[in-house]
Amino acid sequence: MDAGTYNVRKATCGLYCQSCDGVTTWSMVANPYALTVSGQRQQSLYGTWNTGSQYDYSTYSDWSTSNSAVATVGTSRVTGQTPGLASGVSPGSANITARDAFTNSPDYTSNWCSGSPWSCPLLYGGSAASSGTVAPKVSITGPITVPLLAAGAAGRNSIGLGATGTPSGGTYLWSLSSGSGIVSLSNTTASTVTVTSQAVGTATVQVKYTYNSQNATASKNVTVQKPTRLSIVSGTSVAVPEAGCSPPNNACGMNRQFQYQVLDQSGAPIAAAGMQFWDKIFTSSPNTCSLTSYSTTCTAYGIPNGGPCGPQTDSSGQFIETLTICSTQCRSGPFCITGCSTGSNQTWNVNGFSLTADVKALSYQCNYVYVNSQ
Repeated sequence: MDAGTYNVRKATCGLYCQSCDGVTTWSMVANPYALTVSGQRQQSLYGTWNTGSQYDYSTYSDWSTSNSAVATVGTSRVTGQTPGLASGVSPGSANITARDAFTNSPDYTSNWCSGSPWSCPLLYGGSAASSGTVAPKVSITGPITVPLLAAGAAGRNSIGLGATGTPSGGTYLWSLSSGSGIVSLSNTTASTVTVTSQAVGTATVQVKYTYNSQNATASKNVTVQKPTRLSIVSGTSVAVPEAGCSPPNNACGMNRQFQYQVLDQSGAPIAAAGMQFWDKIFTSSPNTCSLTSYSTTCTAYGIPNGGPCGPQTDSSGQFIETLTICSTQCRSGPFCITGCSTGSNQTWNVNGFSLTADVKALSYQCNYVYVNSQ
């Protein structure tokens, strides 16, 4: 009977139960991601343990992309690549996935039981994915200032801003994000927009570039400046004497050049080509040089002391004026003398605005011409 008796204790199966610390959730930073063409972003795969700790598994993971024509990503399987480094190729959408299948990323196991002894980890590895887009790029080039033009006047009051989208072949749409009433826009669906001044102030011009249903934007601040004053930049020491000015042949005189910069209402330079300008000069007593007052327009003129006339400022907002004295009072027989003097006031008009707050005091002498004593 003993040989045939079943020992219940020996036949009882033993259970080996334990819990293993490990990863409970996997996540990727950033999700969703956003890239531009030729742009890069370092993606990271994180595992959060049941203990609350978080670890970076990016270096040991296998990275992949759902659309390599849109975005690529470096992986640990390829020597020389940076795991998780995503690069934008062309506008569109792509998913980036990271998978860690190594034993350094154990899964969390809660009170697992087995009939034989076992050790942690029971399971390991995990993955996460991030959806995202690659957007085109766009940039704006062009001036940041535009001169104001008086109503009915001739002159420059617009600038062109150009946009360049990458890759090429997309569409453009220009708009004002601020400053309505300060500037107006035309040709808003072309790569180059025309910005026309309306009032003093600053406006923000924006362009949206669309390629493959993906958008990129850029903006540029444009300040409208009102011509208000003139500053003398250089040329005050340039003097070219004339031994015999013509007409008339029996006169002597002097040419002197001044380079002016157009300034705005705050004293800042207006760096804009195409502003038209003209002046008026009023002689006063004493006028021993027998010079006459004159008023110029932006057309050619042919009187001896006819004054300067545009037609336009250069790209720096500057122009050169030549003041001339040519008088018979400066000649005695065959000799040029220094025996006369005439004082004058000079007013300027730029882009239709009279610079009344900036009257220039002129002093003519046979051998020199001064502006504001310079």
